[in-house]
Amino acid sequence: MQKDLSILSINIGHGMLLDDLLVYVKSKMDSVPVFCFQEADGAARPLLDALLLSKYTASDAEKDAGVEFFSLATYVRRDYAVNETKTVLANLAGAGLALISTIEIAPEAYVSVVNVHGHPRPGHKLDTPVRIAQSQAIIKSTTANDCMNVIVGDFNLLPNTLSIEMFAQNGYKNLIDEFNIPTTRNEIAWRKYPNNKQLFADYAFVQDDDSLRYDFAVEDVDVSDHLPLLLTVGVTIPTVSIAARSLPASV
Repeated sequence: MQKDLSILSINIGHGMLLDDLLVYVKSKMDSVPVFCFQEADGAARPLLDALLLSKYTASDAEKDAGVEFFSLATYVRRDYAVNETKTVLANLAGAGLALISTIEIAPEAYVSVVNVHGHPRPGHKLDTPVRIAQSQAIIKSTTANDCMNVIVGDFNLLPNTLSIEMFAQNGYKNLIDEFNIPTTRNEIAWRKYPNNKQLFADYAFVQDDDSLRYDFAVEDVDVSDHLPLLLTVGVTIPTVSIAARSLPASV
């Protein structure tokens, strides 16, 4: 048996379109149990907390890298337990940051959601030694998890880089490729960088398993300079959990 889990990921651009963003997030609360936000700081964070914390728990991670400041927030609806959170890349100079939340969606059924913000510099979004090390560290962080892993976020990488191809080489499906997504950016981004129009920065990866049911879309809404990624995965519920929940109460 599988239970669906929907995850929405977006770089919110420090709340650059905050009113529109809040309306959009509110519209997704009934259908999305997990929100992964990048650049979730400034005025945006307290307003997201005010909107979400009555129904969601929040985990966050921050990294001051001098020129860049990374701020991640993962919200998980309260009907799911967050068993563990940990950060990746916090001590890797020149890299971004990742936040892992291991979520129990039913007894003995877990999924680890990795919320990623890759380093934006250099702006060409091509491979560098640090970006390759960044991808290696993210992949390595999931190998010890005895559960499904989902990796989402703003990687600040172009599709034809080794730093992205490494995920497929290590047992992940790239849903941007699989669903033929034309772009994860919009006119807001392209107006900022008219001489460097890039179509991609954001990705979603699921484990390459033929038995895994999943769906994916990039929603065409302007609530940031990145488009929202919406992923639904079917998490396998062990038979023992179903049996345990159906046992009669002790007398």
